[in-house]
Amino acid sequence: MGHPLASALLYLAAVLYSAAAVAFLLHLTGRGAGKGFVRAGVWLVGGGAALHATQIVVSSLVLQICPIKGIHFALSVVSVLACVAYLVMRARFRIDAVGVIVAPLALTFLVGSAAAHADSSTVSLKSAVLPIHVFANLVGEALFVLAFAAAVGYLVADKQLKKKHGVVVVSRLPPINALDRAEHVYLLAGFPMLTVGT
Repeated sequence: MGHPLASALLYLAAVLYSAAAVAFLLHLTGRGAGKGFVRAGVWLVGGGAALHATQIVVSSLVLQICPIKGIHFALSVVSVLACVAYLVMRARFRIDAVGVIVAPLALTFLVGSAAAHADSSTVSLKSAVLPIHVFANLVGEALFVLAFAAAVGYLVADKQLKKKHGVVVVSRLPPINALDRAEHVYLLAGFPMLTVGT
């Protein structure tokens, strides 16, 4: 990453995202008692997102890498926004266990942005509309990431229910109607943001 603080934040965020994925997986496989692993996973996702966001700020301000310069860095921002949206909306839709998909995706985007060789030159934003365009696209993509996560959860639960297998996993997944509703809302919210961004 070029700066010790940025590197340390990246590694710590990666560790927290990994631990969150493991916690959610342990919950779904029945290894965890009650909601303990889910709570731990939610807190770990929140901590990882905070460190990830701080790493983006440090890279932007200290290393002067524009967050919108390359696709990999933009995806890093999308993953933070997806984690934040997941944390804000998880209680409303009762989709805590969807974190088993959100955490690995956030980790993948984080590692992808670290592997990218970003140009350290700054980008001049000559248009006042460009920041709105970029922000709307990033939020829209983050909502689509969450719609994808909810859709995967729905498909897994539906398949397990039809085959009568994986009773433990199905019982620990969010209800199918909650996953369907969450996916629908994320898509409805994401399309206008991408429309504004184009």
